[in-house]
Amino acid sequence: MYTSHVISKKYIAQDTLEIHLARPSDFVFQAGQFVQVIIEQDDRQFVRSYSLSSTPTDSDIELCIKLMPEGIGSNFFRSIEVENTIQIRGPYGRFIYPSSDGSCIFVATGAGLAPIMSILRDILEHDKTIQSLYLLFGVRHMSDIFWHDRLEELHTKFPQFSYDITLSRPESDTWNGFTGRVVDHLYKTPREAKNFFLCGNPSMVQDVRKLIIDRGTPQNQIYLEVF
Repeated sequence: MYTSHVISKKYIAQDTLEIHLARPSDFVFQAGQFVQVIIEQDDRQFVRSYSLSSTPTDSDIELCIKLMPEGIGSNFFRSIEVENTIQIRGPYGRFIYPSSDGSCIFVATGAGLAPIMSILRDILEHDKTIQSLYLLFGVRHMSDIFWHDRLEELHTKFPQFSYDITLSRPESDTWNGFTGRVVDHLYKTPREAKNFFLCGNPSMVQDVRKLIIDRGTPQNQIYLEVF
């Protein structure tokens, strides 16, 4: 168990929070892992899991919180303030980069971008591969898009990284990116990709996994995290 406190809190999309926590000196993790947040409410203890979107070398801990209408974790983070204390434990999870050669394709929906952002930054900023990395990121509306500036910065700084964003429910004619579900655009991704990383809602992960297995990707080259 680790005790930390909130350094900053901001909305990065209409229902998405970016939370920065002070990093305990002995907290060590691998890119793509998650922590459990301990929530005390009505004399009961609840545990909620959140992926780390920061990298193992960052000075603080970053979480990306998808806010649900009456979720215990969501209400906790809605009300939490800067300098408030928070209890976490972990890290946990095997959604990590295998340090193998070959290009990678990442598919994320919503807050599923959190661990993928951690992995992408860790790979690119620490020269862990020169192979191509491609991200397909899906959300419903333009107002749900977040970290677009980060993705663009990574693309500009590291030529081997590229990405596309798709909106399943575009509400404006001004959108000039992809439209539809992420699974609709997988045919555009390189077939020779070595590894696939899928993170998001269960139906997306299931559909994408089936499609890429059907087109010949071995199951041991597919890494999953379901939100």
